[in-house]
Amino acid sequence: MASGDATQGNEEAADHRARRRVHVLLPATIDADGWRWDVRLRNLSCTGALVETGALLAPGVTIVFTRGGVTRTGAVIWVRNRRMGLAFDQPLTETEVAVLTRR
Repeated sequence: MASGDATQGNEEAADHRARRRVHVLLPATIDADGWRWDVRLRNLSCTGALVETGALLAPGVTIVFTRGGVTRTGAVIWVRNRRMGLAFDQPLTETEVAVLTRR
């Protein structure tokens, strides 16, 4: 039964990563630990974002992502160099993604 559970987890991860990502280069902000940072949004999907920033946040840190009039809570899930992957607690709608990625 344990191997079935592992397979299911892999399928869920693959489905999560299969979400459509819109590649952009737009400003946004992140709030964490009482601080606010300007970030560069590199891509956005309904479930998360890739941002570039000088902020030194570790995986697991709770964040508030803001772009335009849309705000989502979430967490840092990975960090490499100046880039961070964010996962949102509540997914964006496809309409919100379209609005937020307009130049």
